Amino acid sequence: MPPNVPPLGRILVVDDEHELLAALTDALSAQGYDTTGCDSGAAALAALRERPFDAVLSDLMMPGMDGIALLREALTLAPDLAGIIMTGQGTIQSALEAMKSGAFDYVLKPFKLSLILPVLSRAVAVRRLREENVQLQQAVAIYELSHAIAETLDLDTVLEQVAEAALAQARADGVCVLLPGESGGELRVARSRGRPCRWALGEPLLAFEEGAPADSALLPMRAGNALTGAIHLHFSRPRRGLTTGERKALGLLTTIAGSAVQNAQLHAQLQEEAQVTAALARVGREMISSLDTPVLLNRLCQLTVELLQCDVSHTFQLRPEHGGYVATAGAGDSPEQFQALQVTRIAPAVLVGLLARLQTEAVVAAGTGAAPPPLGGAGALLCGALRRGEQIIGLHTAGRLLAQPFTPRQQRLAAGIAQLGSLALANAYVAEELQQVNQLKSDFVATISHELRTPLHVIMGYNQLLESEGFGPVSGEQIEVLRQMQASAEDLLRLVNATLDLGRLESGRLPLRFGETQAGELLRQVEGETAALRAAKPLLRFSWQAAADTPPLVTDLQRLKVVLRNLIDNAVKFTAAGGVTVSIAGREGGVEIAVADTGIGIAPEVFPIIFEPFRQGEHAMTRRYGGVGLGLYIARRMLDALGGTISAESVPGQGSTFRVRLPVRSQRQAA
Repeated sequence: MPPNVPPLGRILVVDDEHELLAALTDALSAQGYDTTGCDSGAAALAALRERPFDAVLSDLMMPGMDGIALLREALTLAPDLAGIIMTGQGTIQSALEAMKSGAFDYVLKPFKLSLILPVLSRAVAVRRLREENVQLQQAVAIYELSHAIAETLDLDTVLEQVAEAALAQARADGVCVLLPGESGGELRVARSRGRPCRWALGEPLLAFEEGAPADSALLPMRAGNALTGAIHLHFSRPRRGLTTGERKALGLLTTIAGSAVQNAQLHAQLQEEAQVTAALARVGREMISSLDTPVLLNRLCQLTVELLQCDVSHTFQLRPEHGGYVATAGAGDSPEQFQALQVTRIAPAVLVGLLARLQTEAVVAAGTGAAPPPLGGAGALLCGALRRGEQIIGLHTAGRLLAQPFTPRQQRLAAGIAQLGSLALANAYVAEELQQVNQLKSDFVATISHELRTPLHVIMGYNQLLESEGFGPVSGEQIEVLRQMQASAEDLLRLVNATLDLGRLESGRLPLRFGETQAGELLRQVEGETAALRAAKPLLRFSWQAAADTPPLVTDLQRLKVVLRNLIDNAVKFTAAGGVTVSIAGREGGVEIAVADTGIGIAPEVFPIIFEPFRQGEHAMTRRYGGVGLGLYIARRMLDALGGTISAESVPGQGSTFRVRLPVRSQRQAA
């Protein structure tokens, strides 16, 4: 056969007559066939295991293994092989039996080369047509598989489809789809089909080189240069490797499967991260809903049990005064179990190893005996640090009674929970410190205000005695001075009372006494109590209007009068000419009280801050009109306590209107 010319076919000739065998192989080689000769069935099977053939031309009657037995074994090794039986006249019946066993054709001895060549040509052609047909079917199957895989991002569905396709394409007895383990250094069975196939990492694997026999084999799945898994094939009997078509089909399958597995895994990771993010967002919302440390920590433990699907969760806070870490919150225990845990003190020295790891690790996973009691004692344990800055101020644990390890996702979730718990604790500590500071401030203000009121009352009392000539006659000029002193003392007393009210409001200790009040009576009392204020500006017109159908109010009359006096005081202070109108009427199931003036109005840039404490606009206005900016703030806070609201409308240069809205019956009083 000339070099570089492909053979017409690869023929295995088997005959125990050596002369005939040599003559036949030489003649076929001269015709352009790649021929191999064997003088026994055993030698022929060995040759079939070494390399592929298109056809086997075998004598029927041979010692040891006859042609029919050889054909059966050969078709097991190479199912697409074309078998041709050579037989004498006396064994035609046996030749027919060979045809039933899978032989392609038979020829009778003695034969001429011109008779056998057409048979061989047809056999090779049919064999190649079969191969092309199989390749076409495989291509169609792979095409359909690629479309099916493209329509899903579910990893289980992808693995199922890949396993089914590999089983069909390789004509294997069993197939396993293997994925990298969590450590990355091993493969694990993720899906299997057909007969169970056993395979362990590190065992010898047979490559798909042409002619290499195998009863199991491994096909790597890749996406680019990344190994995404492998397909393990298992055959119940050794066979001569894979055909060219099978190798092409499986190569395409592994390429498609590698990318599909990677996409499905990325999708699963994104979904997992979304679930972790959503869970942590929920924890964050729960953590900012309270600034009470015990409530916060108990809720943290409850959420941990729920989200990590564990049995128990605890927080241990560092309490140096108690000699170590103390259990301060828990979930999953019985009351008796948690009470027993609370009396236990864990010395920091016992936790040296754990605390050292928590300096660099977000969360530490431990099994039974890996953590000291009472942190340990569970089948599986996760421990995270509660921090304040860089300092570990507590431990947050999640435990399972059974030795079921926490997944990487659960460990990430636990780390996030511990971090959010640390932030919530920091906020709670700040709130507690602010509350302590506010309490100190309120106590200071109350003490100072009380100390100021006593001498003020004495001064005002002596001033009234002097003005009424209780200590002797006084001149008109002296009376005017005494009146100015009295007015200044009253202003100072109002400031002291406002400061006291402010302290009570901010500490939440403002006493309320609810009772029924009629609209007309309310206005009459306020009118009488502001007489001196109105007398200071005799040119202002005052109007008091109470609608006849105004329903009675159930409220704290004294607190409401403080609100109205503050509003009227502001109206008088900022109105040089014109008038002030105080009206009350029923509105939308409640009562609305309006205080309107024709004064200077409120500048737009000042409007957003008028209800904040110690805010009064520009310094020039403060110097001109006086006050410290507490009136409107106290009015708003008192109305909050009474269940009401306050709003304002103003046009600079034309005046302002403040509207107080109150329910007929305060919800706080009703409760």
